[in-house]
Amino acid sequence: MNEDRQLDSSEAIGLRIVQLRKALGFERANSFARFLGIETNTLGNYEVGLRRPSLEFAAKICGRTGITLDWLYWGSVVGLPVNLLQLLQSVDEADQGESKAG
Repeated sequence: MNEDRQLDSSEAIGLRIVQLRKALGFERANSFARFLGIETNTLGNYEVGLRRPSLEFAAKICGRTGITLDWLYWGSVVGLPVNLLQLLQSVDEADQGESKAG
């Protein structure tokens, strides 16, 4: 399978949205959904990969959080603010630790 295709799959984008939510300190999806101005079930559909955020909504996420479209859609960290990159990495490391422990 093409690696680029995997990176921009709805599931991969959803995982990055979950990572972003956690990095910003939103443990509960409903709080993050309110912050973004969407319904909780819509955010849930994005997070599990049932739906892919539109470009307009992705731009809104970027504007509200400081991430880049490149990170959201393809996982590229180029251009991310250093503090946000560090938060995202810490969430990723914590999630990897949990999966190894479980």
